[in-house]
Amino acid sequence: MKYPQKCCACGQNKRSRNIVMLEQKTLTLGKGWGCLQCGLKQDGAVATICDNCAALGDAKIRWVYDGWVSEGKLVPIEELPDIPHQHNLTLHPEVTKL
Repeated sequence: MKYPQKCCACGQNKRSRNIVMLEQKTLTLGKGWGCLQCGLKQDGAVATICDNCAALGDAKIRWVYDGWVSEGKLVPIEELPDIPHQHNLTLHPEVTKL
């Protein structure tokens, strides 16, 4: 697999193998993250960050993918709709038992 070459946090052109799944809808519905267990559609926004930003633990995401990561189209995070994208925790017994 070819890793994305731009970090969605620092903006540097470097291998960005850390996937961030945001709890917000993506611009292109059906081309984001989802969950088979609770039936959450693949409408969640995705970003990738480099190892340096991942090590910070609180890197500020500035861009997200519009479409599949492999398509490489980045847009400013401010362009995302303000619509939540979250798991239905009642269908995740591994979480509700904690």
